[in-house]
Amino acid sequence: MNKPDGLSIFNDDCGKILSDGSIAPDSIDAVVTDPPYGIKFFNQKWDYEIPSVEIFKKILNVIKPGGTILCFASPHTQHRMAVNIEDAGFELRDCLMWLYGNGLPKSQSLPDLIRKSINKDQIPPKELDRIIKAFDGYRTNALKPAYEPIIMAMKPLDGNYANNAMVHKISGLNIDACRLESKGKKWKTPRGGIWKTDKNAKSILMDNTVGRFPANVIYEDNDDVKESFLKSIDPSMAVHEKNLITRIFYCAKVKGKNKDDDDNDHPTIKPLPLMKYLCRLVKSPSDCIILDPFMGSGSTGVACIQEGISFVGIEREQEYFEIAKRRLFSAKETQEAKDKIKSNFLEWAKE
Repeated sequence: MNKPDGLSIFNDDCGKILSDGSIAPDSIDAVVTDPPYGIKFFNQKWDYEIPSVEIFKKILNVIKPGGTILCFASPHTQHRMAVNIEDAGFELRDCLMWLYGNGLPKSQSLPDLIRKSINKDQIPPKELDRIIKAFDGYRTNALKPAYEPIIMAMKPLDGNYANNAMVHKISGLNIDACRLESKGKKWKTPRGGIWKTDKNAKSILMDNTVGRFPANVIYEDNDDVKESFLKSIDPSMAVHEKNLITRIFYCAKVKGKNKDDDDNDHPTIKPLPLMKYLCRLVKSPSDCIILDPFMGSGSTGVACIQEGISFVGIEREQEYFEIAKRRLFSAKETQEAKDKIKSNFLEWAKE
């Protein structure tokens, strides 16, 4: 284990660390993790299976009552991930969607597969050509990937939200800290539907001074996606108002040239702005500790350091642990230097 202040990381199997007393029961405020998806990604052995119910039970044991888990999943296996989380004792609360436009199609051409698979000596050439022509333009059952789900679940409350806040100093989500910076507009009174009780009430559009409520959809940050989304904005708003509105948090996928560490070759690294946003969303009001039992190259930990959150990370694979260790220690040194500069400036400003 390596443990500078506010940072504890383990190079071991998370099932062992979660059950051997290294992490005390009811000591973790939240979990933000990107575990194996069970899709054999790039034929990586660590991605052959999703975490078991038993693993999620061990995670449940170390989280405080009311603590939230945000767990990335694959569209192919998210149902199994969600069931395992729920069967472990968590309450499923929501499912965030990180949408992006630059996923790579992984389907195969059916005509090509037919040519490779069919024994040409056992079928007349004309019949083979007819079949191939009939399936021209067909591919195997896989659409272009354009989203990743993030399962949100909660350890059952101790009583209710109010009691949980008083007893365990944790409750709910950190909504205001995740409101969108673009203020935009909001309706002073409901426009209709189940929330409107006064038939004579007028719908008034007014300035939103606190920022927009965070949604359970996150878009990739590119012009095509934004332009498409702007088309869905309420037609009653003026054109110039549309350009000022950002209803959704935007975050680009990680690309090779955009990685914060050229030596980080983890195949499923998540973008740091996204991880910071998620960590901030589940942050408790004071002395927050976030756990990532499948730490990988340490992006959750770097996000926590930059957000002023204590971090506990576990990674079994030695290669990725060493990358995470280097990234985390570097991030901590950088953040401490920034904090010192800020502190010195504040002291100077007081004089």
